[in-house]
Amino acid sequence: MNDGSGGPREISGPKNKDPWNLDFTDYDKFCAEIFRAAFHYYYKDIQGLHRPPLNSFWNTQMKIGAYNYVGSSSALPVRGMILGEFINIYNPQYSSTETYATTVHELGHMVHWLFANNFLRPWGSSYDFYQPKFCESWARGVQWALTKMEYPNYLGGSVIMPDYTNIIIDMIDENYETANNGYSDSRDLVRGYTIKQIQDALFGASNANQWKNNLKNNNENDTEQNLDALFSAWDF
Repeated sequence: MNDGSGGPREISGPKNKDPWNLDFTDYDKFCAEIFRAAFHYYYKDIQGLHRPPLNSFWNTQMKIGAYNYVGSSSALPVRGMILGEFINIYNPQYSSTETYATTVHELGHMVHWLFANNFLRPWGSSYDFYQPKFCESWARGVQWALTKMEYPNYLGGSVIMPDYTNIIIDMIDENYETANNGYSDSRDLVRGYTIKQIQDALFGASNANQWKNNLKNNNENDTEQNLDALFSAWDF
């Protein structure tokens, strides 16, 4: 992880054999929360999901920039290979939960990029041409699923139409209370999908309709007949 100056962020202390506990504040706390979220996605339980891109001969090192000012966090799967940082996280004034969720969200885009390119290096990447709503809705879903493992009261990101929806929460939990959700609760009759099933349906799908059809064709779910209505409720 890089700090806003482009250099690596490192916090070290006295050498000892006992546990070292340190209370972080301000920008250091912001960086620590980003690290915790990335560590979770790469190394901890993620409900069977695919890990974000790993270092290899074909893939440059994943880098996350932590910026000490207000901005719009983003993932740049292709441009990052040139610019050096794949993910940029801003807004250290946000809560720990929000920073954690944002980091998971952006790493979720990187997993989607892997699925879009069949896990190969992205020359001629098709991901750049995917519908923003398709991409952001997936990222919002994995953001909710993994963040609530660490922060159980997390309700998911706020709905910001047209692109940032909570359709994945609706596919997992029927009539789940979500953040700023006034769009589909009364029409949500879908339940029981897992976040892994929803992720796996991304493979081979270049738009939301193909994603939905993969969910139907690849899984057995007694509410799948309601998927069309749910996608329509979210204006897909």
